[in-house]
Amino acid sequence: FPLPDYTEIPVEVPMAPEQVMLYETLKEQLKEELQERLVQGDKSLLSAYLYALLFWPDSPRRAKVVNDPRTGETVAAIPGLPEEFVGPKEKAIVELCQQEKAEGRKVLLLCLQTDTLDIQPEWKRMLEEAGLKTAVLRAAPNKRESWVEKQVQAGIDVIISHPKKVETGIDLLDFPTIVWMSPHYSVYTVLQASRRSWRIGQTQPVKVYYFAYADTIQEQALYLVAAKVAAALRVNGDTIADDSLAELDGITGNDIVATLARIVTGDTELNTQSLQNAFAEANASLRQANAIIGDYEIVDDEPEVVTSNGVQTIPQQVPLFSEQSRSNGHRTNGKSATMPVVTNGRHTHHSQFDGNDHTYKNGNQPEPGTNEKQLAPLSSLGAGSAKCLPPRRRGASGPPVPRPRLLMNLP
Repeated sequence: FPLPDYTEIPVEVPMAPEQVMLYETLKEQLKEELQERLVQGDKSLLSAYLYALLFWPDSPRRAKVVNDPRTGETVAAIPGLPEEFVGPKEKAIVELCQQEKAEGRKVLLLCLQTDTLDIQPEWKRMLEEAGLKTAVLRAAPNKRESWVEKQVQAGIDVIISHPKKVETGIDLLDFPTIVWMSPHYSVYTVLQASRRSWRIGQTQPVKVYYFAYADTIQEQALYLVAAKVAAALRVNGDTIADDSLAELDGITGNDIVATLARIVTGDTELNTQSLQNAFAEANASLRQANAIIGDYEIVDDEPEVVTSNGVQTIPQQVPLFSEQSRSNGHRTNGKSATMPVVTNGRHTHHSQFDGNDHTYKNGNQPEPGTNEKQLAPLSSLGAGSAKCLPPRRRGASGPPVPRPRLLMNLP
């Protein structure tokens, strides 16, 4: 049964000036502490500090206070923005949902911050004020499918959910547009949740959007996915024509948190131009291949996130975006999986919008969701409106491949 086109679209949104000012203040306050921890080889607090930087831009109306969990000492603190402030990412996502409604397409909005810092009610309010009928998925696992059916019958426009709640056991054919409002850490979760509506029986093209703030550590996380892509290529026995991705993988190693900390402190700089060239060359060499993936699955360990003195720790992997791939109907361990496909270049898009963080309960189990994943590359940044990488589309045809392959295609 042929599946419709599947398109993944990473979107970079520039922050508002007042966001930038507070973000840079927080970054400077944390920089010295991060440097000291790196020198000491103490990684216990790196994730907590980086978590604040990664996710404060998505919850700008909330003050951020970062404490040392062991001493209680305040390491960094910034105030929140006024309640009437609407972030660029928030505006962009609301506008996107309105556009999708106008085209007769329902939207699944994936939100990571659903526990202590639950921002789902905030998003529901904003979407409803924009004329979009919205519901938050809170039903128990065995009732989720029937709950979704009732919402569809009631004429819902947008369902907000944590990605963990929809990663398995439910098909969402009525929601051909999926929007990630902020990066996620788990490769497995991203691959599974992003394909909830790309299933047998789907008749509409599926579009998956990944949002991130430009010129922030979120953007750096996007570049680091190249290391994951390169590693995946090597695991699968494939090679690329340029060694820039391998070099970046070497920079990152197995410790993405430490790498991000070095980026924040200025000890490490990513050669993004080289990265773009590497992807362009890899895409050129693989452009003619149309079929992807037989069976493939990536499962990352579920890291721990704890809350201490108001500071949340981030899993030991950064949020990475997944660029698309296909499975041709094959499954591994009962689960379909996709592989990243990378695009090069982008087009413009307006915006303004927000997000926030999430925690794990009892210090070890993630509230529906936590972890990271793959992504699409970024082109050079510039000032102006949100930048959206051109979507990469894949048709339904193409013979199955005898073993997993990762393809990166330019649009």
